[in-house]
Amino acid sequence: MPQNIMLIRGSADRSGLVAAMWKVIVDREPKSEAGKQLSILYGHLPMGKATAMDRFFERWRPSEVLN
Repeated sequence: MPQNIMLIRGSADRSGLVAAMWKVIVDREPKSEAGKQLSILYGHLPMGKATAMDRFFERWRPSEVLN
């Protein structure tokens, strides 16, 4: 199966959030594992406004999307 590449211009934080959500919805990874996309390793710095990505992902309920 071909792999998709996502780029969101100008924000590693938003890219990390979308990548984490993709891993849960498309790749069926556990949310705890997918959340690692929101890490400094991938350019996400959980400071200032960027913490909104962390809060959203913590509160996000993928079961509401998948059903």
